[in-house]
Amino acid sequence: MNLSEEKYSPFERKVFALLAKKPKSTTAITDAVWGAERRRPRYARQSVLGALTSLSEKVKANREPFAVKKSERTGPHPIMFWVEK
Repeated sequence: MNLSEEKYSPFERKVFALLAKKPKSTTAITDAVWGAERRRPRYARQSVLGALTSLSEKVKANREPFAVKKSERTGPHPIMFWVEK
């Protein structure tokens, strides 16, 4: 094991599991993480976006055989994320 390897947080692991299946938007991931039943934080979508950005950087730093990619920002519309091998 490489000691410089960064570990993934439980939140990042949960988000990664959602991305492993198919591309998802930040809105869809937010709904999946917090669900319709629970009261979600006011800035939940921004929290998910930060976690996805962190996950993408950690995957790159760990030199994984895959990458977390995202679409271009288009104003108020959700950003799409996916795993690319």
